[in-house]
Amino acid sequence: CKHQCPSGGHNPCYGNGVCESTNGTCTCSTQFANTQDCRQCSDGWVGRDCSVSVTDLTGAASGIHVGNVFSNCHFTTFDGSGFDFHGAGEYLLYHHQTEGITIHVRPVPCSRDSLSSCIDAVAIQVSTETLVIHGGFSDADVGGVVWHNGQIVSIGDQVTLSPGYTIDRPLLDRYVIQSSAGFYLHVAINTIYIDVFLQVTSAYCSGATGLLSSCDGSTHNDFLTSDGVLLTVNGTLSQHTIHNIYGPSWFINADNTLFVYNYEIHDEQRNITGNSAGFCLFLNDTYMSAGPLYTFSESDITIELDMQLNETEGCGTILSYTLEGTFALQHCDGYIKVIYGMHSYSHPLLHFDQPAIALESGIWYHVALVWQLNTNQLLLYVFHPNGNVQSLTGIFSSVDTNIFTPGGTLTLGKWTYADNIYTVADDHFVGWIDELVIWNIRFDASQIRDHISTYHYNTTASLASLWHFNEGTGTVCHDSVSLGHFHMTLPPWRAPVWVFSTLHVSAPTDVDQYYNVHFSSTTFQHQVQEYCQSLFLASDMSSSCSRLGMAYTERYYLSCIYDVTRSNNFNRALYSVVAYAHYCETVLQLSSWPAQHLCHMFPEMHFPYWTGRDCDVPCVGGYTSTEEPNQCQCYHGYWGAGCSHLCPGGVSSPCGGEGTCDVTTGHCTCPINFDDSSSCVSCITNWEGAECQIANPAATNPTSSFICSVFSYSHYVTFDGTAYDLPTSGEFILLHSPGFSVYSRQVPC
Repeated sequence: CKHQCPSGGHNPCYGNGVCESTNGTCTCSTQFANTQDCRQCSDGWVGRDCSVSVTDLTGAASGIHVGNVFSNCHFTTFDGSGFDFHGAGEYLLYHHQTEGITIHVRPVPCSRDSLSSCIDAVAIQVSTETLVIHGGFSDADVGGVVWHNGQIVSIGDQVTLSPGYTIDRPLLDRYVIQSSAGFYLHVAINTIYIDVFLQVTSAYCSGATGLLSSCDGSTHNDFLTSDGVLLTVNGTLSQHTIHNIYGPSWFINADNTLFVYNYEIHDEQRNITGNSAGFCLFLNDTYMSAGPLYTFSESDITIELDMQLNETEGCGTILSYTLEGTFALQHCDGYIKVIYGMHSYSHPLLHFDQPAIALESGIWYHVALVWQLNTNQLLLYVFHPNGNVQSLTGIFSSVDTNIFTPGGTLTLGKWTYADNIYTVADDHFVGWIDELVIWNIRFDASQIRDHISTYHYNTTASLASLWHFNEGTGTVCHDSVSLGHFHMTLPPWRAPVWVFSTLHVSAPTDVDQYYNVHFSSTTFQHQVQEYCQSLFLASDMSSSCSRLGMAYTERYYLSCIYDVTRSNNFNRALYSVVAYAHYCETVLQLSSWPAQHLCHMFPEMHFPYWTGRDCDVPCVGGYTSTEEPNQCQCYHGYWGAGCSHLCPGGVSSPCGGEGTCDVTTGHCTCPINFDDSSSCVSCITNWEGAECQIANPAATNPTSSFICSVFSYSHYVTFDGTAYDLPTSGEFILLHSPGFSVYSRQVPC
């Protein structure tokens, strides 16, 4: 090993390749030409660092221009420049002054290490009409959440957004805004995130501004900032200048925002620039556990987390660690204290210098537990945002074991049992938890103070475990350092809820950390590269799209590697596949969708448009039948061959939300109180109400007596014959007249 590689041992191959240990030659990265030192860009790659791909559009259909942003914030301009921008906040994607159209996007931290961004909302303004489409706030929000002029709406059938523009929902997770004049915006909901595909004619992109730039047939002027500074492909253009100059120039200030905030319990913050907090977990008498944990050693340790109480009344376990005994951090009526086994701080086994630390609700506290093994001393620090710190010092004088012996179970939100210990702390913890860290070292108060609002890389020295809680979806919270993943409880039990964090964690300033790929192991690296190669570089899809140039395919191949690695999830590659195929099909006007043959590559995901043993069965609004692989089973609201037709009422309310749509004919079969001829929208004669729930038969005009009643599951009939249901618990006045009253009491049954 006496010879240095090209460019020296400190930076072999100029950081753009791998130096072979036997002969000293460089194997260059994808976007670099295989030269001796990897300093030249491959064909179709430009920029000072070869970070921008250029799509060959010479064979594209005339008059069609496409821009997109997909998966982990991979962008394509109208002239075919492919670039990444991991910003955070609101940005101008597209604006055309003459046509009166503006599109904003909102990238947010999305990977578990917070060092990557995804789009979680898009806002479209046409004239004075504004439409906001947000990704799902939970896994159940398949179609996301939509606001029209600030009001939540449900999009089913095609509706008019503005004169000449319509919005449609052709699939459960797809929205289309279009005009007959040549504007087509396709928004895909991928659980909590969004992909955006914009296809326009020259009239809509000539003179356009924003991250997608304009269309004039040249990529050399694509990176023009909002204040007129051009990043040149042979000079100033690089990943660093895109991240620090081009992207931020299109940032949207608060005065110009189109987005909607403060939705239910999801306290999404508008201003998240410079903040990597992302998501956190809201626990409401719910919990999750990790273990057995062997990520830390049998030595001094420090545990840190950020927490906020929803209310100070009542008691609840914030954190517990269980092996031979149970250690717990508990709050009770506005105080935080320590418990071990059946013993609180007041028991003779545990000697603390004061009883507890006062807490307020609605404030993010930075809490640290410092354990010194050789003295059995525990220090509890609670830092207030104003800089004040409170502390407890305790000695476990009669405990003959290490309360943090490796191999135990760490639980958030619940006391966990140890052997022969059955006395339980009150578990009704209601609050937020974020940024949990375990260190294989003992820190003092000043060092812990330095950690507040600080981003920790997973390579930081002495880190044992690190949970950023930024997944935002699913039931697993990943340990960014090791394998100590938290698992939530599964139905029918309630689980913690993913919400946007209001904590501030300073985002890293090292640009390379956002864009470089770091593999957890060489084995994982080879698996990811081989998988993405099979999808893009060695598949029929790339052959179908070859006219767009090799750099186009290489760019999506690298996007696949990036997305899979950042998420540690091979299914994330599907979003790059769909974006690649959709773009290629559109600009080349292909007769078939080029990704069709890949329908079996993502068994855990819903593959769009095709199914069957040979991927030759159309399946637009459905899924593969579990009984017959060659059959497309329709989702609720679709019918016909390939489930390609929408039922009356559209996706959001097929058959008025009351009836059943025949998957063969598309006809609605309605309940007895709805009119079949109206597709279950109107009531039949003698039924009334918004839901046709009130029976009002023709009056019989009795002369002697009147009858009212309540029977069975709260079915009521009035004196005049009107029938309705009241499925609510409580006490009610059934009848009141002078001198005579009857009350009813309804209970859950």
